[in-house]
Amino acid sequence: MRFVIVLGLTALLPLAPGLAAHAKETPVKAFSCAIGAKRVSVTTEDGRLVYRYGTAAKDEMSIVGDPASGNIFQMSQRFAGMEYQLRFTNGVFS
Repeated sequence: MRFVIVLGLTALLPLAPGLAAHAKETPVKAFSCAIGAKRVSVTTEDGRLVYRYGTAAKDEMSIVGDPASGNIFQMSQRFAGMEYQLRFTNGVFS
């Protein structure tokens, strides 16, 4: 099983309702970071969240969903400060 962990999405979940309002016009990037030569990003498109992993030339993995589809999970907790996590699932990928 492969795991892709995306941490530090502190701004994503509180902004999701506002981002969804603009999603029908153009995709809105909610989160992006580099992992070596690869990129991880989360955008909103047509009211859904889209996770992408790959290079600038090609997506190696793309997961589209919303909370109603059951393939997106979120968690928030407080330790030293607020922490928000977002997890996408697609078969054996999480």
